[in-house]
Amino acid sequence: MKETVWTLLAYGRAAHSLHLKQVLEPLAKISDARTCKEAEDYLKRPNPPHLVFADALMPDGTWLDVLELAKKAARPVNVIVVAPVADFALYVDALERGAFDLITACSLVPGLAHAWRPAKQNVLARRQAQERLLLEAACRSGELVVAEPTGRVCPKSGAVTRGIGRGAGRVSFQPLASFARLSYSKERRTRV
Repeated sequence: MKETVWTLLAYGRAAHSLHLKQVLEPLAKISDARTCKEAEDYLKRPNPPHLVFADALMPDGTWLDVLELAKKAARPVNVIVVAPVADFALYVDALERGAFDLITACSLVPGLAHAWRPAKQNVLARRQAQERLLLEAACRSGELVVAEPTGRVCPKSGAVTRGIGRGAGRVSFQPLASFARLSYSKERRTRV
């Protein structure tokens, strides 16, 4: 199943975000933030948006403020800065500070074609790696137990398992070779 990419448009100017929204709607779930404070509300969630298109200037800040909020998010978030005009110095500055890319408002569609797909693939890979690291840490700490040869994970009660994977807390991954395979039943666990 394909994961839906959630994209936040952090735009102070509604007229500029309208075109971006129309182009992105078939590709992603879209949310709007008109200020840095509204963007902060989205980015502080346990499962924040995958991508943020940050306007260079917002009523209460700039793309830098949005980028700093994204860096503090609970899950990886890629920020694409949208500048009003092409500016090489701004492009270099944005990349050096951690933005994924910079596109210009005047060449929105070609810029999106260049930036959206790689940003999406990158953030999905980073989130998958983060989930794997969390699962491995939980297995080492005893919070999770590798079950059966399929590699499914059966959670014990604990905060570390909340929000990981789809369904009833089961997550598929290749089990580490160091873990013994266990069959799991509600009554008891036995080594296979």
